[in-house]
Amino acid sequence: VNLTAALDGVQDPLKYLVSNKIGAGYNFVLPAIQLARTLNNRAGIPGEWESDDFDEDKFLNELKAIGNSTNHAFYYNFKLLYYYFFDRHDEGIEWANNGDAAQTFILGHYFTSEWYFYYSLMISSKYESFNSTELRKYNKILSKHLKWFNHWVKGNKENFEQQLFILQAEKYALDGDLQEAILFYEKAIAASNKNGFTQFAAIANERAAKQLAKKGINKQSNFYVTGYSISIKLR
Repeated sequence: VNLTAALDGVQDPLKYLVSNKIGAGYNFVLPAIQLARTLNNRAGIPGEWESDDFDEDKFLNELKAIGNSTNHAFYYNFKLLYYYFFDRHDEGIEWANNGDAAQTFILGHYFTSEWYFYYSLMISSKYESFNSTELRKYNKILSKHLKWFNHWVKGNKENFEQQLFILQAEKYALDGDLQEAILFYEKAIAASNKNGFTQFAAIANERAAKQLAKKGINKQSNFYVTGYSISIKLR
């Protein structure tokens, strides 16, 4: 979906929610819109989450005042993607640690899988910086997330196999098996394209490129950078 078209098309529905005082609906879609605006450089300062017409503290305080824990969980979920896409992994890890308990309020929702997926990628991105205590903690979290994706893929292969392949590739990369990691990134790219999830094809290409670049395998890394660019254009 083109972000510019999506943002332009959502204005009338937003006005409807506001004018009819449908607070739950408005509070649900606003974080998603803020993420789209940030990714499209329409939120204010490029790369920053808040803008002149959006105040995070005010929004969260309003959710707390009405006791809407579900929308609070969704807010955590959407902003986690922001931290990942803008490579703000330290802040993202802290955000995920603080928001993980809130995800119990949306168990069974598709966004639970989004949370597990991007939280895992954030952990993988910072893995080499963790001390022994942190490694024990985050290895348990990664195992938990992999277990859930293995469960979900049995019920709906098309919706979850590409994410599972990416997380399996990350696990192989963390274990030092780059050859197997690349194999699973390739599986993720193929599954993403087959199932219509070009965003996951882009992520698989991006992660493969970074893993190869870390090892100095630049020619092959550039191949996946090109794949990433093609996937982004298809979105």
